[in-house]
Amino acid sequence: MMQAKPHVTLLAGPQTRLALALNDAVRTHCDAIAVAGVTAIPNRIATRAFRAASAENFSDDERLALLGSALSLHEGRPVFLSAINLLGAPTAAYRRQELYPNAEQMIASAGATLSSIVTRVVMTAEPLHHFLFSLSLPTLNQRVADSSWETLYELSWSDLISEFCEAFPLSQLLVITSDAAFVGAKTLLFELFGPAGNTFDPAHLQRPHLTPSGKAALENIRAAGEPDPDILEGLLAAHRATPDPVELEARTGIDKLTSTLLDQRFLEDLRDLETLPNVRLL
Repeated sequence: MMQAKPHVTLLAGPQTRLALALNDAVRTHCDAIAVAGVTAIPNRIATRAFRAASAENFSDDERLALLGSALSLHEGRPVFLSAINLLGAPTAAYRRQELYPNAEQMIASAGATLSSIVTRVVMTAEPLHHFLFSLSLPTLNQRVADSSWETLYELSWSDLISEFCEAFPLSQLLVITSDAAFVGAKTLLFELFGPAGNTFDPAHLQRPHLTPSGKAALENIRAAGEPDPDILEGLLAAHRATPDPVELEARTGIDKLTSTLLDQRFLEDLRDLETLPNVRLL
């Protein structure tokens, strides 16, 4: 009898604060998620399995058999694969004036290996300077500092995600912004994990985007009951954890004007994403 194809979600990164929080939740709650009916594989295991399957000259059937064994693709069981290093480790970000060098080849290789089994690809996105600053890597900061604002402005999330659209033509592409994840954390967890999403504390996705005072305010709000979206929007607006302008410029050379331009560029990217086939933007 032919096995039923499982519903497979691939979290393909990159290593934004949201993606890191999701991977951390999978890593620390995988047993509870499994009890709730979902196989959840953290980045360390998933990315290693993908690269092992792609490294050799395997046939498609051999490659899928290897992945099925390594990633526990059980019959009829939903699977969540966190592979936030699929495009490369954080140290690989922004080299040769590209957001991820060789991204086109890496995504095409992943698609050749995984497109037949992946139902949904999930990507996270935030303004470029927020992303680069949050990685907090001195060598990365220096590469950014050595670049012009024009070069940084040309970097595009929508270009990167377009490559996934081409490599995974039968999959839905779900792109999640930090704002959407913050305000709708509980709903997002249910969407990604089904009832197993109840094993997570929604605040796990919210805290990385708040200042220390914002985290304290969040706990006070939550103590009074489930907060309304309007309240969460106000909390994020008042206490959003953004790069300190002085520290950002000292680390990366990105000044206030460039930050403003990169914020505008991010909004342009979001508008572009809405026009891509099979893409759903949150």
